[in-house]
Amino acid sequence: MRMASVGMSLLVGICLLVLTLVGCEEAEEESGLAATATASPTVEATQVTTPTPPLPTEVISPTPEAPPPTEEPPPPSPEITEEPPPPTEVPPELTRIPWDEAINHTGELATVCGYVPHADYFSGSRGQPTFLYIGMSYLDPEVFTVVIWGEDRDDFPTAPEDAYLAKTVCVTGWIEPYLNAAQVTVGSPSDIVIQDTLSATPPAAESATPQAAVPSESQPIGSPAPPDFSPFAKGWGRHGFGMTVTASGQATATWRVYKWCSDDPIPPCDAMVENEIVYGGRATIVFTRVGGATAYGWVKESTDERILSGRVTLTLQPYDMALLESVGGFDVAPIVLCGPDYWQEAPESLREESPCGA
Repeated sequence: MRMASVGMSLLVGICLLVLTLVGCEEAEEESGLAATATASPTVEATQVTTPTPPLPTEVISPTPEAPPPTEEPPPPSPEITEEPPPPTEVPPELTRIPWDEAINHTGELATVCGYVPHADYFSGSRGQPTFLYIGMSYLDPEVFTVVIWGEDRDDFPTAPEDAYLAKTVCVTGWIEPYLNAAQVTVGSPSDIVIQDTLSATPPAAESATPQAAVPSESQPIGSPAPPDFSPFAKGWGRHGFGMTVTASGQATATWRVYKWCSDDPIPPCDAMVENEIVYGGRATIVFTRVGGATAYGWVKESTDERILSGRVTLTLQPYDMALLESVGGFDVAPIVLCGPDYWQEAPESLREESPCGA
């Protein structure tokens, strides 16, 4: 029994010894691990931390090295432009008409075109007008006339009667009626444009076979018959006035001024020569065309523009009478004239009225 107790005690002691040894060994092992961790933390971190592979990123091509900085030019200043003027009303395009239709457009501002076969400068007439006759001929009863007064003549670099003669022109201005025709008064070279140079075409090559010439539209076709001045060609007169017209249309007129040169020598004035009165009023007239019973002409020279100047007309009346009217004269009332057959043709009642003076 005692032997059994001893054995049991011995077994318990052995077990305690074994447990003690095992516990010490574990404790020693834990102490060694702690010491190692304290002494070399970097090694532990190196062993524990493994490099992380980089995340996939967008591949960016290398940027070339920028050149050294230079002084940048100043930015351009904004361009300053003037504001456009306010819109103005654009006049409508002027009507462009041929010369022979101008009479149907009186009172209108238009451009009239045609050929200039004749031109005149009346330096001795009041206002010193220059006339450009547009049409087939200046003898045409419906000739269209361009009037340039002497005060505007110096604005033309060349004498208008030379510059526009035998040219096709276009004239811009207000169309005015004159007797049975029309006219335009211009004051500047810009109002007249020569069209020949714009419409000219190069001449065709000469042909071996001669051909008849084709007349140009800008040139008159044929020559009109000369006017018949025979009904007007005679001596016309009234008290203190006389006029003689030739068959060619040339005329001379004389009239009393009723101022004696002995009292006032400044012309015009009347003079007494060998008991005969020499009239102080004198004019030279050129009639250029006839329309019906009227002859149309111009005063080329006049000593008394109050009576005769500018355009004149001589219109036949019954009983060998006529009316002489000066459009440019200050005394615009027609002058009643009697021909050599008046006393034979006029009835007594008319003669008693003395229409041509005593």
